[in-house]
Amino acid sequence: MNSNRQAFGDSESHISHSTLEALKARGPSSCRPLVMAAEVLALPRATLRSSYRGGSLVYFILAALLPCQLALAQWISLPSGVTDDLFGVHFVDEQTGFAVGWGTGSGGVILRTTDGSTWTSTRPVAGAYLMDVDFATSTTGFVAAFDAAPTYGAMILRTTDSGSSWAPTFFVDSYGLYVVDFPTSEIGYACGFLGAIYKTIDTGASWSRLTTGTSVTFRVMHFVDESTGHAVGGTDYNLPDRVYRTTNGGGNWSLVHDFGGSAVVGGIYFFDSDIGIIVGNNGNEAVLKSHDGGSTWQVKHTGAISHFLKELHCQGDSCWAVGSSGRILRSTDVGETWTLNGTTDPPTLLRAVSQSGSASYVAGNSGAIFKRAVGIFSDGFESGATSNWSTTIPEQGRPASRKLTALAHSSNEK
Repeated sequence: MNSNRQAFGDSESHISHSTLEALKARGPSSCRPLVMAAEVLALPRATLRSSYRGGSLVYFILAALLPCQLALAQWISLPSGVTDDLFGVHFVDEQTGFAVGWGTGSGGVILRTTDGSTWTSTRPVAGAYLMDVDFATSTTGFVAAFDAAPTYGAMILRTTDSGSSWAPTFFVDSYGLYVVDFPTSEIGYACGFLGAIYKTIDTGASWSRLTTGTSVTFRVMHFVDESTGHAVGGTDYNLPDRVYRTTNGGGNWSLVHDFGGSAVVGGIYFFDSDIGIIVGNNGNEAVLKSHDGGSTWQVKHTGAISHFLKELHCQGDSCWAVGSSGRILRSTDVGETWTLNGTTDPPTLLRAVSQSGSASYVAGNSGAIFKRAVGIFSDGFESGATSNWSTTIPEQGRPASRKLTALAHSSNEK
C-alpha cells in the first residue's frame, strides 16, 4: 500500500474542507471548474478510487485547471497607503520596487516595497513633483522631478542605499524634468523643459547639459544603449509629437519625424537602433512601429477615440502598454500585434508599468497600484490580496530588462 495513503487514511480527502470553502468564496465566477475540481478532491480517497480509474481523475483535474489558469492571471489591487497620482514605477527585482508621484498640497512621494505587496512612503523634498524613477544598479536609483513652486526647477533625486535615503541635485538653467533613463550602470540621461537633456557618466555623481538645438519640452525618452537614443517633445508640453534621435551619446540630436499634431506620444521603446514602437493617440488609442530608426511609422493597433496609451514597457520581445480606463495591452511579437490583456477594477487612469522576471506592476491615479498574479496558486490569489479581477491570458516570464520611461499627459500635470 502507498505509504502516503496509509498515513492519511482512505477516509481523508486530498484537500481540506477549509481550502474548499476558500476556493468557493474567492474564486471568480469564471473559475467554476476549479471549484468543481476542488469539490471532487474533497471527497474521501476511497470514493475517488472507486469512481475515477485509469487516470480519469488526472484528466478531469487538468481539464478543470486549464481555464482557471487563464482566468486567474489577474491584475490585483495593492494598497499603496497614498492618494497621490503615480507617474513612474520601477522594479529592480520581482519583489523590490519603487513608485513615484505627487498630489496637490502633499508634495512628491516615493513608495518602496521589498515584498512586492506592501508599500512604505517617504516625501524627501517638500512640495516637489516626482515624475519618473529608474535604477542604474540594484542600490543606486534616480527620480526625475520638479522643485516646489514657485520655481518648478529641474531636479534629480539620487539614492545609493536602495531607497533608504534620497539626496536632491538642482539645475538652475531649466524647469522640471520628466524622464530619467540609465542604459548602463554609469551612463544616464534625464530630459524635460526648454529642450533640456542632461547626461551623467559617473552614475549620477555629476551631470552636464547637452546641446539639443531645440526648445521643445521633452516628455518621453528611451536609450537603446549608451550611444543611441530617442526623445519625444513638443512646443506644447502636454502634446509631444516630435521624435528626436542621437547616435553619439547625445553629442548631436536630429529631428527624425514630426507628427505635426496628428499623433501624441505617450511612450517610446526601441529594440535596437532601427526597430521601435510608440504608444499614444493618433485620433484613437494607437500603437505605431518603425523599422528605420524612427523616420517612418506604421500603425499596428488602434482603439477607441476616448482612450490614450500613456506608458510602455518592454522586456525581450514582449511589451506592456497602459493608459486610460485601466486598459492594459500586451504584445509578444516585438510590437507587431496587440491584445487587451486586462482592465483594472475599478477602471483607473494608468500612468506607469514595470516588469521584472515574471512579476508585472502598473500604477496610476489616486495611489493605484496593481500586480499581475499569474496562475492558480500565485501569491496574489493565495495571500488574500484585494480580489479585483479581470480576465487575462497569462504569459511566461522573460529575462529582466531596464524599465522603459514614458510619461502621462493630462491637464493637471506640470
